[in-house]
Amino acid sequence: MKSHRSKHSSLLGNQQDKSLHYKIVMVGNSGVGKTALVEKLSGNNFSDTHIPTVGAQFTSKETIINEHKVSLELWDTAGQEVFRSLVGLYTREANGAFLLFDITSKLSYDDIPKWLDFLKENAPTAKIVIFGNKSDISEQREVSETEIQKFVEENQFIYFEGSAKTGLNVNDAFERMAEIVLEGDITKKRMENKKLKVDNQNEGSQKCCL
Repeated sequence: MKSHRSKHSSLLGNQQDKSLHYKIVMVGNSGVGKTALVEKLSGNNFSDTHIPTVGAQFTSKETIINEHKVSLELWDTAGQEVFRSLVGLYTREANGAFLLFDITSKLSYDDIPKWLDFLKENAPTAKIVIFGNKSDISEQREVSETEIQKFVEENQFIYFEGSAKTGLNVNDAFERMAEIVLEGDITKKRMENKKLKVDNQNEGSQKCCL
């Protein structure tokens, strides 16, 4: 990806030396590995012990994208239905979302549309990256690679298959998320600037006609 330092700096308020903060939520069924993914990104050791998340908790991780310091606040949310309304509150105003499923659980894959509806309702502008977790036990997979690829290609989703246990594709998915939320922010600022310029021109034209 090419770097456009001067143009992007002005659009983002000339914050080259400051971190740009974006809120990222982890959603998906309970047990798919949301907590393990956050722990891996945080540099912590993987644990086979599964303790369901209650509500939500977050940690931050930074990277550099096109010479911008980007800090993603990674919100680990509960997957159980009983916490759905509470998770909705934590999800609001998210800039991006990792939608996780377990490749060894057909149910978690079949529930993806439900989670997409959830994101559409609670974070309609969030950039989405789908992550198929537990590739380290791919011999137990219940969802074929062909089926997954067909789905993501038809719906134009960004997809990674990897493992929160081994770290496969975890950082790649994180970096891609950072890229697309930054790109989205730049596009939003560009459109706002364009609208402001048009509004100012219209205001000037009206004054000339007085």
